[in-house]
Amino acid sequence: MNFYEAQAQAGKRSYWLVALFLCITLLIIGLTTLFVVTWLWIDDGGYYNQQAELLEYYTLQRFAWVAVAVCSGLIITAWLKWHEVCRGGAAIADSMGATQVLPATRYAEQRRLLNVTEEMSIAAGIPVPPVYLLTQEAGINAFAAGLRPSDAVVCVSQGALDHLSRDELQGVVAHEISHIFNGDMRLNMRLLVLLHGLMWIGEIGRELLYSRTSVRAKPFGLGLFVIGWTGIAGARVIKAAVGRQREFLADAAAVRLTRNPAGIGGALKAIGSIKSSSRIDNHRCHEASHLFFANINGAAMSLLATHPPLRQRILAIEPNWDGRFSEDRWQKAREHVKEHEGDHKQQVLGAVTTMILSSAVLDVAEISDLDLVSETELPEALVAIAHDAFAARAILPVLLLATDTSLREQQMHMLSGFDPALAEQTEKLTKMLKDVSRGVYLPWVLMAMPALKLQSAEQYRGYKRLLMQLIRADKQIDLFEWCLYQLTGHYCDGHYGIRRRARMLEQSEDDQAGAFERVASMLVWHGRQSDSSGADLERHFNLAASTAGFYNIELLPQQPCAETELKAFSEAVFILAAAGPLLKSRYLKGLVRCARQDGKVSVVERELLTAVAAVMESPLIGLEDQ
Repeated sequence: MNFYEAQAQAGKRSYWLVALFLCITLLIIGLTTLFVVTWLWIDDGGYYNQQAELLEYYTLQRFAWVAVAVCSGLIITAWLKWHEVCRGGAAIADSMGATQVLPATRYAEQRRLLNVTEEMSIAAGIPVPPVYLLTQEAGINAFAAGLRPSDAVVCVSQGALDHLSRDELQGVVAHEISHIFNGDMRLNMRLLVLLHGLMWIGEIGRELLYSRTSVRAKPFGLGLFVIGWTGIAGARVIKAAVGRQREFLADAAAVRLTRNPAGIGGALKAIGSIKSSSRIDNHRCHEASHLFFANINGAAMSLLATHPPLRQRILAIEPNWDGRFSEDRWQKAREHVKEHEGDHKQQVLGAVTTMILSSAVLDVAEISDLDLVSETELPEALVAIAHDAFAARAILPVLLLATDTSLREQQMHMLSGFDPALAEQTEKLTKMLKDVSRGVYLPWVLMAMPALKLQSAEQYRGYKRLLMQLIRADKQIDLFEWCLYQLTGHYCDGHYGIRRRARMLEQSEDDQAGAFERVASMLVWHGRQSDSSGADLERHFNLAASTAGFYNIELLPQQPCAETELKAFSEAVFILAAAGPLLKSRYLKGLVRCARQDGKVSVVERELLTAVAAVMESPLIGLEDQ
């Protein structure tokens, strides 16, 4: 079974479990309504007055009013939690007491964590998410939070930094990165909101039971407490089932990204080897237990465990494992970390090359001996700029500067009017990029995303308007500019609460065929080699179309890359983005095969594929087995 099929099946099973979750919610509402109405009957003296029959007291109007009141409380409580969740993964991490690891940190262990996150994100073809640290947690654990990749964060416990080697930490981060691109985060956030709404009934009961209220109110509080927490227990069983059946998929995706089963396997063994295990002591983390890499209660009861047993997960990765955990694990881990504290390569990602990153991409995007990431080294000076909150703002402007002298002067004037310091930094970067290949631009932009997100919301809105002014300075938009703008908007807007265009309803097959025809034609024309003949281009397009399942479309004539053409192309990408997971995987596989048909994935093709995959919110991995 390939990744997309597993994702689709996991999604179907999860929807059934979520439906069961909603049934439990309705049951709890009904039981609470019945209990409250019965208590009102007792409070009115019905229990002591035989003339007041209970069945006569059960009127539809009375039930309706109580049910509306209970539902209103649940909805308001859930809405308040949803409002918090909508602020993005950073709000979730903050609520759990985590602190952000700044891109410019010089602490060796934190630098190592950032390096690993950068490598795994770029290998997965997504921008680097902000990284948070649970500094007070000694257990080995981590989680990814957010509604979509644009507002996602990765959070790791201090115990993971203390006990894991670099390969093992890479496996854990790859596991969490897989949750970002395979859609688990959105489901997890919804479960978090539903569970929080259910907690309202039990919390009211607890307050009445333990507060200094009248003695008559305590039995009422006890009843609400029992009903509420019984419902929560049932909901947690469902939540645990949802989490368990998705963790194996995330583990497999982590192996795909790292191509090193010993990494995530070693991390799971480490959890079983240390006393603190994967335990998280912060009580604010318990309602979000399903978000984490492993059970936050350590060896939890199997029924309520949000993750499969460690042994099952390890055996799924390493079938020949002998079943033993290392007793001297802690000491070995500390010695390993101390040994590498002075290693400059572990502190600063000096030269990000595809010999590191493509090893995680080869074979999983059906690229075979080809890379989706440039083979050109990213100089250490450019890496440092990507980590600097101020200097990183100049990366996109310098890439958008025109080659024409007069037009470039006009763009620099725009920059000076916006921020003279930014214009000066852009001038410096222009000189630094003279001997740098365009192949490093894409990973450089992806790496700079956390630093760009350190701007205030007002600064970002102005910055984005500036980017559009620079793009339109020549009164047209080319494909590279479209890719940069789409990547920036898609991965930064959500962080600032800016809503992207509404996702389109699923289109007809003819609409999707026309959309794929336009996108594949754009890829063929802009990714062609200088010696490619018309017959070669037709063959590349036909391969893409047949792989995607379309047989009645043709290569469109080459059009000038005007703004109107880019607008139609953008609309086509959004139509493809509205398809289901399996259809999107076919479309992406067709585009990837088209790109590699001439024996080389060019820089333009790589940029276009990454931007299209970002808009479609689909990974460029797991396509090879279809």
